[in-house]
Amino acid sequence: MTIIFPQSPLCGEKALVIEKRFGIHCDLSLELRDGSRVCVDAIWTDFAFPERNRLTQVKHLMDVHRALQVCDLIDQIRAREVPVEAEENLLDQSR
Repeated sequence: MTIIFPQSPLCGEKALVIEKRFGIHCDLSLELRDGSRVCVDAIWTDFAFPERNRLTQVKHLMDVHRALQVCDLIDQIRAREVPVEAEENLLDQSR
């Protein structure tokens, strides 16, 4: 198996899959040739489709599920923010 994520310092490294963790997203525990171990997102590798380099086929580097999780987080943060006008009203009321 090869790491194919272009921005990774490990891009091009061959590795042995030690453990697969499936769920909403697949992570792989890998042993590199020097014996060190790393955990990477399976999309960073040619694990699922060794016959082709998927990252040259797609423009995105994050799966849709994780992108939606980021959007949900942003929505939650925005919902907690108090508009400036509301803050000023609270200050005026406290005087």
